[in-house]
Amino acid sequence: MLYLINKVADIAVANQDAGLVIAAAIGTSVILWAIADAAAKLIKAARS
Repeated sequence: MLYLINKVADIAVANQDAGLVIAAAIGTSVILWAIADAAAKLIKAARS
């Protein structure tokens, strides 16, 4: 996993525009995952 992060960082440094796109995509997916996770917990809590 660390190797993959370093590889992405190298690509981002080499091509900053692509790096920004990649960073935005990763950030967006993390935010969406967090929202989905919170929603799932709320639904479970509401049902119990």
